[in-house]
Amino acid sequence: MMNKNKGFTLVELLVVLAVIIVVIAMINDDILQTLRYWVNVNTIAEVEQNMRYSMENISDLIKNAEQISFNGVDGREDIINRVVLDQDSVFILNEAEEVELYLSNNELFVNDNSLGEPFDEVSLRRVNLYTFGSLYEIFIETSELDFEKVPSLTMRKYVFAPNAKP
Repeated sequence: MMNKNKGFTLVELLVVLAVIIVVIAMINDDILQTLRYWVNVNTIAEVEQNMRYSMENISDLIKNAEQISFNGVDGREDIINRVVLDQDSVFILNEAEEVELYLSNNELFVNDNSLGEPFDEVSLRRVNLYTFGSLYEIFIETSELDFEKVPSLTMRKYVFAPNAKP
C-alpha cells in the first residue's frame, strides 16, 4: 500500500522555521546598523551646518564692525584679547546698531536670536592689530554628541575687519 499522507512532518516545519529566524536575524542586524549609521551621519551634518551658519554670521558681523568690545576683558592695544563666550559676551558695533554675541546653555545667540547649538565653546580673539584694521579668530567647538563614536567637532576661521577699532 501507498502512504497517502501529503504534508510536512513536524521536524521539517521546525527546520524551516529555524532557517527563517536566522535569516531574519541577519537582515534585522544589518538594517539596524544602517539606521544607526544614517542617524549619526545626519546628526553630524546638521551640527556642521549649524557651525557653518554661525561662523558665517559672526564673520559678517566682524567684517562690518566699526568697533568690537570684549566685555570683561582689557581692551588695550598691546595685548591680544580672547573671550570665551560662555563667560563673557562680545559687543559688536555696526553702522546701524550694537549687537551682543553670547553663549547660553550651549546655544549661541546674537541679540537673543539663536544661531545654533550644541556648542561647548565659542571664542573670539583679536590675533593682530593693524593701522588699517584688525584680524580676528573665531573658534567654535561642539559638545560630544550623544551617539556612538561621534566626537566633538571644531571649526576655526580668521576674519579681517578693516574698520574695527579696539
